[in-house]
Amino acid sequence: MTKTKTKYHISNKAPTLPSLQKTIILHLAEKGPQTINETVHNIKHHYKPTWIAFNSLEKKGLIQKINTKIYRGREYPQFWLTVTGQITALSNGANIEKLKQNALEFCRDNEEREALEVFFGMAKSLGPETANKMYKFLITGNFELSFLPIDETEVYKALSVAKRYPKYWKLTEEKIEKMREALGKVLSHE
Repeated sequence: MTKTKTKYHISNKAPTLPSLQKTIILHLAEKGPQTINETVHNIKHHYKPTWIAFNSLEKKGLIQKINTKIYRGREYPQFWLTVTGQITALSNGANIEKLKQNALEFCRDNEEREALEVFFGMAKSLGPETANKMYKFLITGNFELSFLPIDETEVYKALSVAKRYPKYWKLTEEKIEKMREALGKVLSHE
């Protein structure tokens, strides 16, 4: 199977995060984009470890600078979750409705908005872990043994969400056809 190129990194599981990084991810998911200082004040933590945690999360591709806030004549970057960061936040227990509201308000382009709509639709009906597996299959076309067990009901729910978005439904049909071809080749060698 060939891989579809995508600008989103999607792992099978939410990365295991240190507690401060997890707190920051969940806080941003709840409150929306914030500066480091706003986050320090809201989570009631010290500045330096929070600053280090922000840098680490940015290097991991879980948050990104999306805007600047001017305070007393100085500019401070505001950070928000990347698509991977939003998936990680959901996998770590973020409120799906609040995260969806913030994500759709602050997303940058229509392609990202549609990707988020598909993922949140799956997450709502399947739960974040199974939705992550199905979303990864839709985007990359890779189906790994670690995705199992996914039962027939979960597959049906994921497909019904994908059907609502023509671009993703076409991708789904292409991936399923490639899987059929690959399975046909494997079964014909018996």
